[in-house]
Amino acid sequence: MSSAAKISQVLNSNLTKNKLEEAFRLGSTSPGLSDGLICSHEPFVHCIVRNFLEQEGLEELQRTIMELKFCDKNNDLYKFKQTKALEERKEPAIKQLKSALNTLKNHLSKIFNVELSDKIDMFAAKYSYTDTLLCHDDELESRRIAYIYYLVPQDWSVKDGGALDLFSTCSESGLPDTIVKSISPVRNSLIFFEVTEKSFHQVAEVLSQSKCRLSVSGWFHGPPYPRPVCTNSSECQMIFDPNDIEEEILYSYVNNEYINPLTQSEIQEKFEEDSEIQLADFISLEKYRSICEALKGESINWKKLGPANKRNVEVADEDSLPESVKQCLRLLTSDAMFLILSNITGLRLHPLAADSNSDDETESSEPEPKKPRSEGDNSNESPCGQVSYQVRRWSHGAYTLLHDTDVEQGKDFALDAVMYFNCEEWDASQGGFTSYIAKGDDEELLTLEPRENCLSLVYRDADSLRFVKHVNHKITNTAHPYFYDICLIYTERSPEND
Repeated sequence: MSSAAKISQVLNSNLTKNKLEEAFRLGSTSPGLSDGLICSHEPFVHCIVRNFLEQEGLEELQRTIMELKFCDKNNDLYKFKQTKALEERKEPAIKQLKSALNTLKNHLSKIFNVELSDKIDMFAAKYSYTDTLLCHDDELESRRIAYIYYLVPQDWSVKDGGALDLFSTCSESGLPDTIVKSISPVRNSLIFFEVTEKSFHQVAEVLSQSKCRLSVSGWFHGPPYPRPVCTNSSECQMIFDPNDIEEEILYSYVNNEYINPLTQSEIQEKFEEDSEIQLADFISLEKYRSICEALKGESINWKKLGPANKRNVEVADEDSLPESVKQCLRLLTSDAMFLILSNITGLRLHPLAADSNSDDETESSEPEPKKPRSEGDNSNESPCGQVSYQVRRWSHGAYTLLHDTDVEQGKDFALDAVMYFNCEEWDASQGGFTSYIAKGDDEELLTLEPRENCLSLVYRDADSLRFVKHVNHKITNTAHPYFYDICLIYTERSPEND
């Protein structure tokens, strides 16, 4: 019978304990406290313990863990497999690991000068090709110190991915800024760090198609950490009133079917029933192809938009956009577009929109076409809606998370509109699709997939949230490893803006 792995003698050494305590007290960075120990305060307090357990019993521990049931964990923030809690398991190898963590806990109480409780969370996780855990800070309840213990293959290397990435934070906002350190997994090593408002980190995407990133992780618990008052200083999008366009632009771009009042009425029926619709072939093919080519051009200035705990996506500088893309944006944010959207959704985004609750018209009467304002129209009628928008480029590593709601905060509803470009090679396994869920629930309400020349419309109320799934490494295997979209959010005009 194999013996269970025991904690390394390095951590039981009084010399090691004293050196660790001294390094943390002085706030210094020590590249070699003793063999197998690395301590650092940058970008936040963390320590790496090599050879955490004695070699004898390691194989038994790995075999025991691999025989457990792993369940899929998949949402906006992560994708990997995880076991149920291990702390009450009776297998000798797991009990011995918990005993080693208990020994470590006593050291950590002195190092961090905090009275840690007997509660130690333990979960095993498997990360395979394209699995990841995006930027977060671990702050929850009484978590005080996080740890990760690695059982990766001996030959795991940097090119296999799966590193623990540590973020610096912006001094003004306290939000994650850039990755300043990446710690690649090493078999039988343990990393621990203090959970604070600055402890932003992520598990980088696993790039190996044959190796498994196996680990046991969790938290040591203690008295709640004092948190500073958060200030919301995230970058918000500008919100605009509709603009005026020439009538010929409308008719040269938009498929005439969607301008037809009868078609609009039929679409509205379906939209009011489903709260979403896909408008295929929305733009004339010639215009669509022109925009697709223009978006691939090198003249566009793409800016990475964060912070990483909300989003990581490239957004175009509007001034650098080619004229064909600018004209499409003018169309999608025009008074004419607001009227079309009002007529096909039933939402009051335009003063000329038909009242869906009106009894003035009989069921048999045909809808009458209404004309939007055109350039030079000096009508004093106030707009009912507003719009925000971005031109985005989706490539490997891009995503948005559920709490990326800077624009529509305080609104009762939002009409999301997304027009995709250059997505003919897109596949669902690459990520990049948009998921809608109910607030406070993991149940998925709707998945929106990129489709060529298709305007996707989704009604989202205050209890609905959305995210764009992390675009993974598989997209790099395509001829053009990018796709693009114009993303718009239409909302009712706030009374204070009138």
